[in-house]
Amino acid sequence: MLHGNSKLLIKTLEESELLEGRYSKIRLVNIVDGEKRGHFSLVFRATDEIDGKDVALKFLDPDPSKSDQYRSACFRREHEILESLRGAARCLQVRSSCVSYELRVAIPEQNLDLAIPAPFFAAEWIEGDIDKHFESQEQSGAIEKLEIFNLVVLAVEGLHKRGVFHRDIKADNFRSRLDGTPLGEVVAIDLGTSARSESKPIAHYTGPVGLLMYSAPEAFCGMAGDRAIAPHTDMFALGCMLFEMFHPEDYQTAYRAKNPDFDIRFSALKARIDAEPRHEARVVAWEKNAPKLFQGLSPVKLDAASSAPAAISGLLSELIDQMTRPDFRSRESSFERVRRVCHSAIRTLSNEALARHRSQQVAKQRQAKAAKAIARAERSRNRLAQIRSGGTDGNI
Repeated sequence: MLHGNSKLLIKTLEESELLEGRYSKIRLVNIVDGEKRGHFSLVFRATDEIDGKDVALKFLDPDPSKSDQYRSACFRREHEILESLRGAARCLQVRSSCVSYELRVAIPEQNLDLAIPAPFFAAEWIEGDIDKHFESQEQSGAIEKLEIFNLVVLAVEGLHKRGVFHRDIKADNFRSRLDGTPLGEVVAIDLGTSARSESKPIAHYTGPVGLLMYSAPEAFCGMAGDRAIAPHTDMFALGCMLFEMFHPEDYQTAYRAKNPDFDIRFSALKARIDAEPRHEARVVAWEKNAPKLFQGLSPVKLDAASSAPAAISGLLSELIDQMTRPDFRSRESSFERVRRVCHSAIRTLSNEALARHRSQQVAKQRQAKAAKAIARAERSRNRLAQIRSGGTDGNI
């Protein structure tokens, strides 16, 4: 449920003819089917009257429960990160500085005129979403899914190369620039929980960052703020996404069904790590205990319930296993290798399709030759019948 402050901000902005002397046609966009996307922000689509282009206006939600010091600091940090990514390929582009909008609230009975600050900034509007490739197993083919996934990997890789870790990787945090190509260029959006490699944590992290179903085991052990571990955590989330492109279940549910004692093992590990007061000691406790507690766990495979073609299900299952291993130290760390495996799967399917097409063409050619041979034989029989019939008439 939206707070009254949030509802008032939405109403005020959508009824405004012009915000900051330049933004018009403002409409809220991050509530879909009654569900709000983005934990502590409100996102609007608007037209920038200066250049005529659409922009995304991102406001810190004025809900008092979502505008504390930590979230305000995260909001400012997001804008700072976007400023550092200006001009970078495959990265969301910021369009304005971060300023504070004053939401005016009048209480006539007490002769009060109050102002609620609502910080916001403008970023480029990116039209295309990629949700359909994850929400349904049938809406797109395997090759198209793998091509989309490779574009997602490139977007995350682009952030990592610039020292930025996303930490909230999920399908609706990626959009596609519709640049005339069939799939466009995919860009990561919503960097509200992102962090730079050299930055210090805003606060002490005790739990995971981002969507729980994509959170890696280490994130539940107070390590979400560790900048050295963050790249592995992003990789884990990407592995979950790849699994869900081809399987109706989410990865975490499927993994626990395959390993019913995982939560018991993990609880034992977490208890040993939580007993350590210092972060460095927690990492040592992980290194000492994780290998033996995670030993013997079975990887999740793309089984008969998945939409992965048989020719690549083994290849993708192995890749997903490498990307989502519970011990981050043994997890795949190379984005380039992930893309190479996906390209190999695409080539396998393309070659299979080509071989199938050629086989069909050969079969058609054989059928055509057989039909011609039958037709020639039929014509020969007809001519022979005519000759015999004509010869008999002549003798009479």
